[in-house]
Amino acid sequence: MGKERIKQVICLIMVIGLLFGSGIVNRSLAAEKKIRVVTDPRIELLTVVQCMVGYWPMSQYDTKYLNEVYEKFGEFYMHPVLRLYAKMWFVFGFDYDIPFALMLHLSEPPELQIRTPIPKYILERMGGEKNLNDFLDLLQDYAKQTKFMDFYEDHRLFYKTHTDAVSELIAEKDYIHNLEDFFGPNQNSYSIILSPLVYEEGYGVKVGNTMYSIIGPSRSEEGEPVFTDPEKLAEQVYHEFSQSFIGPLTAQNREEILRYEKLYTPIMEEMMYSGYPTWELCYNEHLIRSVMNHILQHDLLAEEIEKKKNNDYFKGFVYSEVMFELFQDYLNHRDLYPNFTD
Repeated sequence: MGKERIKQVICLIMVIGLLFGSGIVNRSLAAEKKIRVVTDPRIELLTVVQCMVGYWPMSQYDTKYLNEVYEKFGEFYMHPVLRLYAKMWFVFGFDYDIPFALMLHLSEPPELQIRTPIPKYILERMGGEKNLNDFLDLLQDYAKQTKFMDFYEDHRLFYKTHTDAVSELIAEKDYIHNLEDFFGPNQNSYSIILSPLVYEEGYGVKVGNTMYSIIGPSRSEEGEPVFTDPEKLAEQVYHEFSQSFIGPLTAQNREEILRYEKLYTPIMEEMMYSGYPTWELCYNEHLIRSVMNHILQHDLLAEEIEKKKNNDYFKGFVYSEVMFELFQDYLNHRDLYPNFTD
């Protein structure tokens, strides 16, 4: 290799190093990623079961879709899968993100075969492996008896109308860049799952290298669910994807987190009312809200961010401001903390 060629190679290496150092390459990698917006028959089957059980929380909005669910599935109110679901919910805490995480480890209805191993934290909240196997057997039977996939196929156009509208709306925002600018670049893919019966605050689930933001409508209009309120959609997307970044880390550091459980006592009443009945859940939500306020600075004015922080405080998230300041220290020292895990 000649001297000129060696110089060219050295210059190229230096340029690549500068690009990585400045974050340009990271930004371009984030820009190449797209958020898929879909509906999912596994999630719809789950929400039908939840609806028939009387599960809470679910979407509070009266829609034609909800009425069609009652009409189609109401006659199967004695199916044993409903009793087993209720038992797991009340006795073992099969609620919040756990049922959704389970479904995303399975193949599509009606087969519902385990596609990736079920993690221990899900099994514990179902009451063990026997309950898992019984539940899957009964859920397969329920999907077949009710002809659930016929219902799902009959609503394909309905689902597509909403996924197309949300896809168009999120194309205007650089969600992935903003998330990875805060948390650090990664190999994850991102999917939004829209579900008309899901509680509007939604759920964040990670399975393998895919992060899911499972969200319900923010309101209804003339009997139709609405997923396209821009400000609410941004909050839902950032909140649920942040959960997928934060949840696994807090689970890894659970013992350390529980050392500060006494901090829950002064705010227990507000947190129980808001649906965060343990210090661990409450702590996670504090983190997520503080992260969101940082990320939303890309889109909102300073006074709007201040208003959101005040709202969090008066809802009982009194430690959010301290966390917000700690995260600012993290952002100011990315040389020490290249990503959120660090």
